[in-house]
Amino acid sequence: MVSPAAASAFKDGKIDAFWVLVGYPNRSIIEASVQVDIRLLDVGKDAAESGFYDAYAYIPMEIPAGTYGEGMPACSSFQDATFLCANAEVPADVVYEIMKTLWSPEGMEAMVAAKKTFKTMNLENGFDGASIPLHPGAVQFWEENGKTVPDNLK
Repeated sequence: MVSPAAASAFKDGKIDAFWVLVGYPNRSIIEASVQVDIRLLDVGKDAAESGFYDAYAYIPMEIPAGTYGEGMPACSSFQDATFLCANAEVPADVVYEIMKTLWSPEGMEAMVAAKKTFKTMNLENGFDGASIPLHPGAVQFWEENGKTVPDNLK
């Protein structure tokens, strides 16, 4: 999360840079970008070449061109995944029904209304970045929706 204090210090010229791990677009970065020139640092290539994605539960992503100002190019970066966690003792049918509800058109609409970054969620990238085994109810849901769940995630 970006600290409003960091964005304010950046706008005031008190610091030259700050690190954020937030979804885009982010209000503090937008506020900074309309008051001073900003530049996003592309860390995607270095992350891929360093083995970062193999070592940590992050996945590549791209901030679209123009997100923080007209003429600003796209920028490769990475993102963490959001996980719905359940105790292993929760019955598989309960987790399966939760997954069906969340991933239904109505469930997705409600999540996007709550947070715009949910727009990037879809059945295709559903558990990308997962580094721990999925609950059996989640495995059932994903497999019924055409995803192959690797053995190390079952």
